[in-house]
Amino acid sequence: MSMLLMAKAMSIKVGNPLRKLVLIKLADNASDTGECWPSYQHIADQCEISRRSVIIHIDAMCEVGLLTKESRVGPKGKRSNVYVLTLDGAGAAHPEVQEIHQGSAGAALGGGAGDAHRISHSLEPVIDPKIPPVSPQGEKRPVSETPRRGTRLPNDWVLPGEWGRWAIQETGL
Repeated sequence: MSMLLMAKAMSIKVGNPLRKLVLIKLADNASDTGECWPSYQHIADQCEISRRSVIIHIDAMCEVGLLTKESRVGPKGKRSNVYVLTLDGAGAAHPEVQEIHQGSAGAALGGGAGDAHRISHSLEPVIDPKIPPVSPQGEKRPVSETPRRGTRLPNDWVLPGEWGRWAIQETGL
């Protein structure tokens, strides 16, 4: 993980929150030279997006020059990609990104990350309506009566003698 690349990735405007998340994940996996080789599925799992979305965002970042992608074939014929992050000199959004994503917060077309929750920063005090407390209704216990607890037994109930002996034996009293 390259902290320098992570910091650069966070400061770059890419025009899409999921694209930025993918860029940050690539920077998280990258060495100090900017090389990394995570699978599309690994990035998708970590970013909680689809594999197809990862492919689309990586291709878009390759087009604007934020990274390069080199396909390679292993000895068993399996393919993998090596990504090299090229974030030097990047800081503002690339013209292509600005042109494609003119957007505003309220004009999302759907399918993206969605709007963030709105937070009001008003300095005016909040005045909540006065709602009188509701008194409990129902039977009231006489003040002299002790609170009831435990199992309700009839007033004439008596502990059988052998139960008492058993309790003494079990507790060792």
